[in-house]
This record gives sequence, C-alpha cells and structure tokens, in this order.
Amino acid sequence: MRKILPISTQPIVSCYNDESFRYNIIDQDSSYEGWIAMEYINLCMHNNVSLKTSHLKGYHSWPYVVPNLEETKIQRNFLKKYLNKVNIISLIVDTLTNDVYVYLFLDEFFIPNRFAYKKEQWVHDNLIIGFDTEKSAFYMLGYGISGLIEISEVSFEQFENGFRYLNEIHETLSDIFFMKPEMCTVDFDVRLFRTRLERYLNGSILNEGLTDFSFGYEVYTNLRNYYKQNLEEYDIRNAHKLLEHKKCLLRSLNFIKKQSLVEKHTLDLAIQGIEELVVKCEKIKKMTIKYNIYSVNHKKIKREYIKEVLVELADIKVEEKKCLESILKDIEG
Repeated sequence: MRKILPISTQPIVSCYNDESFRYNIIDQDSSYEGWIAMEYINLCMHNNVSLKTSHLKGYHSWPYVVPNLEETKIQRNFLKKYLNKVNIISLIVDTLTNDVYVYLFLDEFFIPNRFAYKKEQWVHDNLIIGFDTEKSAFYMLGYGISGLIEISEVSFEQFENGFRYLNEIHETLSDIFFMKPEMCTVDFDVRLFRTRLERYLNGSILNEGLTDFSFGYEVYTNLRNYYKQNLEEYDIRNAHKLLEHKKCLLRSLNFIKKQSLVEKHTLDLAIQGIEELVVKCEKIKKMTIKYNIYSVNHKKIKREYIKEVLVELADIKVEEKKCLESILKDIEG
C-alpha cells in the first residue's frame, strides 16, 4: 500500500519548521486562502542582537493555532514509559492512512538527503507525509542537502534509528504532533487585516511577557544593529525571514485585489512597491551569503557587502511604510 498526503513543496513560509510545516499543510487548500492573507503579517526579534537566539521570526499568538487544523500530541517519554508496546512504524502508517500528518524530531545522522547523514548527530524536526509498505519507506518533508524544503524517501529502518537515538533533552521533552486539516471556516476579515497592519506599522507590543523584544516595523532597528556587528558569519535565516515576510505581504495584497476590497489604482501601486521590496530582500540574502562565503574562504571579513545590506534595509523601511500607509487609507476602518 502507498499513500502520500497533499503538501506544498514550494511554500512562501519555509524558514522555521514549527511555523512552516503547518503552512505547508494548509497552503495547498484553497479554503485557507483568506486566513493566510490575514495571518502572516507581524514580526518579532530580541533586542539583544548579540544573542545567538536573537532571530527574526514571524509573530503569532501562542500557542500557534491554525483554525480547523486539528492537532494532538504525545510526549516521547510518555510513549516510551506507558505505551512501550506500541510499534511506532505501525502507529504512523495507521495515522497517515487516516489523512493525519506526523511532525516529530529525528536524529538526521540516520536520515538520507540530510547534511548530517552519516556525518554527525543532528536532531531536527521533520514532517512525515506518506508511506509505501512495499518499499518499507516513509516520505518526509524537510531540509535536504540542497538547502531547500523537499520530500525524501526514508526506509522504515532508517526512520526507526533516527527516532530511537535522540539526545537526552529531546528524548525527554520532545513531542510527536499529529495534524489533520479540515475545511477552513474562517473568512477573510478586512477590518481585522487593517488592525493587524496598523499594529505592524506602529510596532505595537503584542505580548507583554516578551519585554526584551521588538515587534513589527520596529524590528528594522534590530536588524540594522545585528548587521552592524563585526561577525565572521551572519545567520542567513534573518535575511530569509525578511524576504519571506515581504512575499507574505504581497500574497495578502494580491488576495485583497482579487476580492476587490481596495481601490484598484492604490492597490496596484502598493503591489508594485512590495514587489520591489521583495527584490531588495533577495539582494540582502545574496549579499549575506556572499559575505559568509568570502569569510570562510579568505579567513577575513568584507564589510562592503554588509554596507550594501544596511543601505537596502534603510530603503526597505522607508518604502514599506509608504506602501502600507497608502493601503490603510483606502481600507475601511
């Protein structure tokens, strides 16, 4: 028997798996189009940019809940302690047979088409989307050796080894998530979209518990401070997430255009403006990659690349505000 659940393999959101796997599941379902257009608007980043954990991330209410995406979870240590007679492969095959995706952590030393395969222990999250019992294999979504999200075929034996040999922290604390999408019943709400866009532009604090974080438009200051550090290597995920955000804004505006919710001329100008920001963000990502490669190859830094990044960040901040303010003027309050 063979079954592969539908999945988006070229999603806009792909930077962080805890966010992107859910997006991958719903992205190919047209009933979620309106909800997606409202949701992926805000950003956050820790103010202490020297911390290794200070990353640009999408901000969602926590826990991150996607409407009509039914989720349940089992903690690994609970499974091991009280359900130790359960065959994990049979459990996952039965789960997928019932159109339920499985999201869990594996040691990618044992997982083919991963950079750590047979090289080092590397615990990372993967999404299981299918199986083939004749081949004794699962189909998994994750970052392949190309650096892109792709589907890999993994034998049951390889999976079982990757599942069994986790480090102590993940063995104790990691959960196994089971996710099943139903038709989305949340429609696009133009007033809610407007409110979220205003909060983004105002840099409104969205979580009082995150006292050392900046939100929305204010993250540009954090990003500039991050790139002003003389680092040997910059985390490419910050540039990737910024690019992702502009693509999400573009998707939202194109959805609004399709729904004829804003005056066409204003919207066309804003869409053109955001398209130009996407190009600028792509340049930032390329400059960051060039800088990192140069640093590794020549054992010294080349600040010219980072100066270009800082110029682009300043331009994006100004142009984005113009685009989004023009949209807000035309959306009913």
